[in-house]
Amino acid sequence: MMANTSPTIYDVASLANVSVATISRHINGSARLDPSTQERVEKAIAELGYVPNSTAQRLSSGKSMIIGLAFLKDFVLDNVPGIERESMLFIDTVLRGIEMESSERNYSVLISFVEDEFDQRLDALQRMVGNVDGIIALESVFTPDVVSRLEQRLPLVVLAGDASSDHADTVHSANDAAMRTIAEHLIAVHGVKRAGFVSGRLRSSDARARRDAFLTSFRELGGTVDEGDILDGDWSVSSGARAMLDRLERGDALPEVMVCANDQMAYGAMGVARSHGIRVPEDLKFTGFDDTPISQLMSPPLTTVRQDTFGMGREAVRLLVDAMANPQRAKKLVAQPTHFVPRESCGCGEGKSMNVLREMVTL
Repeated sequence: MMANTSPTIYDVASLANVSVATISRHINGSARLDPSTQERVEKAIAELGYVPNSTAQRLSSGKSMIIGLAFLKDFVLDNVPGIERESMLFIDTVLRGIEMESSERNYSVLISFVEDEFDQRLDALQRMVGNVDGIIALESVFTPDVVSRLEQRLPLVVLAGDASSDHADTVHSANDAAMRTIAEHLIAVHGVKRAGFVSGRLRSSDARARRDAFLTSFRELGGTVDEGDILDGDWSVSSGARAMLDRLERGDALPEVMVCANDQMAYGAMGVARSHGIRVPEDLKFTGFDDTPISQLMSPPLTTVRQDTFGMGREAVRLLVDAMANPQRAKKLVAQPTHFVPRESCGCGEGKSMNVLREMVTL
């Protein structure tokens, strides 16, 4: 029988002329080597084609090298999970960021969908605790009553939360600054005096923050938002369409602009408006939030706010790994920057990117 010729950690140590313990510490990331030693170790690993034994790594480090990621199951329409139906594009880019940062740090990601009901949700998360080194979740999962039960057992990071808890790190977008920018643009550039707003699901702090920040900013700048023009949505395209249809059925004069808390609700609301003969932006302007890829392909292209959802995912992993290494440090709140993207739906001229895209399509 042919002997197993796969290189071992002992082979690497011999070639690099260092101890096995040094190789182990380098692989586990538990010690920083001086530059010359690190170069020899990495050269030896590459030359031999050595692949660390993941099971041995976990045992030696005392870690599972797995990050947990939890979402609400929340089946609400045709057996499609609500998180996918309502915020699929947002969640997709967050997941990509989490996966990339985790992979670069040699962590795997375990995704779990949990029930909304408290006891079942807590039970599912507690089962996850034994298999992961930390958990990332939206605030709909990490409600304060859940966080208080788990925070002593492992690090937690809340996605898109409001940092109301001192027991978990939080990463979110800079909602207040973004909504003030929209208000300033509508008033200063387009002379808008009366606005409406389509809100996301108000159990979300993002929804509350965007609504409150826009209403406060717009009114402070001299604009008016009637209570009857503050419409309820749930982040989904269908809820934006339903809110707009209900508003049109009232029959009274519309505001000059409908500011939507995310792009998907803007798609739905704008589609209903156009189907009723309302010209966008001549009769009614629209703005969104997220800058999902579809936004620049809308007719007209949607004015929106670009949030760095990919960066949000990466930052969540960084916070989690930092909390693992420094369990006694104070909890952190990280606000990801946003960028206002004016397009035709608010009355701005067609952007260069759309001109290029349309030229490509017509070639």
